[in-house]
Amino acid sequence: MFMVIGESADFMRANLQAGKTYYALVTPRMGVWKARFSLRPVTKAELGSDQFKTWYADCEFTENTPGAVQWAKDNAESIRSKRVEYQKKWNGKSEADKPAINRDDCL
Repeated sequence: MFMVIGESADFMRANLQAGKTYYALVTPRMGVWKARFSLRPVTKAELGSDQFKTWYADCEFTENTPGAVQWAKDNAESIRSKRVEYQKKWNGKSEADKPAINRDDCL
């Protein structure tokens, strides 16, 4: 399970294979006070598309920094409370409305 947070939290299931590379889009939308984000899996069918090549070219690889790790520690309670609150809502969605990356959606 992956989670993205902003004003709220959203989730994406993942059934992954070790040693494979998977892609997902983090899509912003406006919330009441600040941005909200959703996760959208990139399917195997999309991986060879021109659209995917554009997405990939526009991305930058990032790694955790000590500042990012500290931010997570400083905000752990907020992250936990959003996970608890919004995962209940996510669990109530129909299966068709729950995004998921499947084992074959990889390079």
